[in-house]
Amino acid sequence: MEKHMLGKQPMKRLLKPSEIAGAAIYLASDGAAPITGISLNVSGGMLA
Repeated sequence: MEKHMLGKQPMKRLLKPSEIAGAAIYLASDGAAPITGISLNVSGGMLA
């Protein structure tokens, strides 16, 4: 399964949990206050 996923991943590696958590932490921060109604794809480029 991992080989299949890596073959489709532009970054050629799986994302680290800390990279995914970073997006969640940002959205929970005061800096993201003006952001409303957005889908933030943390996909390593798969959806680009």
